[in-house]
Amino acid sequence: MFVFGDFNAPLFNSSSVDRKSTTVYQFMEGLSLRQLNNFTNANGRLLDLIFTTLSYDFTIIKDSAPLVPEDSYHPALFISMHVHDADRTNNLRYYFKKADLSALYTDISETN
Repeated sequence: MFVFGDFNAPLFNSSSVDRKSTTVYQFMEGLSLRQLNNFTNANGRLLDLIFTTLSYDFTIIKDSAPLVPEDSYHPALFISMHVHDADRTNNLRYYFKKADLSALYTDISETN
């Protein structure tokens, strides 16, 4: 699961705590999310949060060529997820039409 957004909780990820940041932390813990973004805005605040339940490696950088004009409160980000081949589901399929049923029957009948 991914949750992206402007949570407008300027004290999130700071040493201070307020009602908004407490609510965001409760949301995060309640859904077992981890927060990925560490880029602050022009005021040194982290408003745009990126949460996920996935354990993949992510790279987040400031986008050097955003699609729309960037504003100082919300830096444009580029996010990439690194998926390893071992994480893919095994797509093993059986083709029963090609089975040698006669040989299979013989093998089973000869088994003790």
